[in-house]
Amino acid sequence: MSRRKEITTKDLNKALRQISRDARRKNMALGLETLYEKDGYLIRLDTSGKEHRIKKLETRRGSSTPKVIELD
Repeated sequence: MSRRKEITTKDLNKALRQISRDARRKNMALGLETLYEKDGYLIRLDTSGKEHRIKKLETRRGSSTPKVIELD
């Protein structure tokens, strides 16, 4: 039997950053827009690389993570 490797939050955060960076790069190569959160705002990154603030995200009291509001 092999030993189970522990996954730390540092490992998970690093993997999420790398996946996000790769997804943005692929979207720009395909000519697609990307939506992401930055400093409490929903940001749209267009194909030319310009960032546009769309909406301020609501923050919950007592929580450090912002609530994402879906756009139709």
